[in-house]
Amino acid sequence: MPPLDPARIASLFAFDPASPLGFVTGFFLVFLLVLLLLLPAVERRRTGRVLLLLGFSLYFYYKTGGLFLGLLVLSTAVDFGLGLAVGAAKSSAWRRIWFWAGVAANLAVLIGFKYTRAWVPLFQSWGWLGPSLRSLALPVGISFYTFQKIGYLADVRAGRFPAVRRFGEFLLFVSFFPRIAAGPILRAREFFSQLAPPGPERQERAEAGAGLALIMSGLFKKAVIADFIGINFVDRVFAAPGLYSGLENLVAVYGYAIQIYCDFSGYTDMALGIARLLGFRLPPNFQAPYKSATVSEFWNRWHMTLSFWLRDYLFWPIAFRLSSLIKRDRIAGLRTDKIVPAAATLLVFLVCGLWHGAAWGFIIWGLMHGLAVAVERTLRLPQKIRRTRSRRAAARFLVFHYICLAWIFFRADTPGRALAVLGRIFGRFKAGLLPQILAGYPVVMALIALGYLLHLLPEKAKEEARRLAARLPWPAQSAALAAAVWLVFQFRTAAIQPFIYFKF
Repeated sequence: MPPLDPARIASLFAFDPASPLGFVTGFFLVFLLVLLLLLPAVERRRTGRVLLLLGFSLYFYYKTGGLFLGLLVLSTAVDFGLGLAVGAAKSSAWRRIWFWAGVAANLAVLIGFKYTRAWVPLFQSWGWLGPSLRSLALPVGISFYTFQKIGYLADVRAGRFPAVRRFGEFLLFVSFFPRIAAGPILRAREFFSQLAPPGPERQERAEAGAGLALIMSGLFKKAVIADFIGINFVDRVFAAPGLYSGLENLVAVYGYAIQIYCDFSGYTDMALGIARLLGFRLPPNFQAPYKSATVSEFWNRWHMTLSFWLRDYLFWPIAFRLSSLIKRDRIAGLRTDKIVPAAATLLVFLVCGLWHGAAWGFIIWGLMHGLAVAVERTLRLPQKIRRTRSRRAAARFLVFHYICLAWIFFRADTPGRALAVLGRIFGRFKAGLLPQILAGYPVVMALIALGYLLHLLPEKAKEEARRLAARLPWPAQSAALAAAVWLVFQFRTAAIQPFIYFKF
């Protein structure tokens, strides 16, 4: 037996920023297996289950984000106290004061860490700040857990959920490791109802099978499709669009649309699958978004927990507030009941763009979606499109390309580079290069086509495939998982790339 290596043991408790812990690392597999082996010993006791999951969640976050673990714990402690204050307040005035104090504290932390990247260099260029000042590093998952905590405070204030009285449980709600880095964004009622020990009726075999099926699906989408087409084609074209033809730029846009979908939904599949193995069901985040016939429908299918969060905690409060302030039936000849939803929609999507980052590309992307949704609602396009199949088919085609157009501004480093991509597409298309592109990038083109094919499969077929995988015996499931891992390594041309939404 080889002697224990103190340096190797110490590395287990050290954060390496060059090698953060993620779902697609070998160490994570060991981490998860250890947790699954320990979980049955405490699963029937709520406190023991919470403490075990909390310990592993905090360890995961430390290995992923380093000392920002302190920020996570401290900000969570503040929100825990504010939640108690909101719940105990005797008057609506005090509930409002404590709630807005929590919102202000959360937004101050989010803005301070996330947006210094934009305003520090800008103010330095104006001579307002010294050159020695540096923008702050971005804590892992800060956008996601900030919105989750604000949603919790809003639910307590509205009486939709009682204030949590156990700090350990609240900290687990915020830091639960399958979703801490990139969602889904949880509601308090969705999470705390699952903290009770599972009853004897729970079908552990089926849950484990469904979890493994989701993990394999996410691993394939992320590490095979998204990473390969991103590294080998999409990133190259967006880095220097002027070096490629318009056709190559257009294929890169289509490639990025399926890349970001497979990357983000792949992460979500793995998060949902890991949570299933631990006895939790997280809310879905994607439902074939590129099948949408309107932009409104797209947002009911894409990053659903963020969409519903923005709807419930931002759109409706803004719309109700504007309605209470505007006393007139018409403004400039337009009905107020049309103007208010449109204005609220634009504000919400502006926030959505800024939530992704303080860059003009995100702002343009958000406003493009907001404008489309506002126009659709004002003209009642969703109701009109549903009337015939031909309208819905045409609408799907147009909406997909509008979404791809917006993705250009989202993906490009600057609006200038986005315009360069559009300039090549509309100025130097060169359709005759298609055979050369297919011959030069056969695997990339095949994976882009496969990504869209899998995405467009009927939902019944996808569900049946998941059920079949979940019903397989353990040896077959293990073999399938091993085959998925082998396939990942066959397609890997570089280190597994970080999930795209980790930087948001």
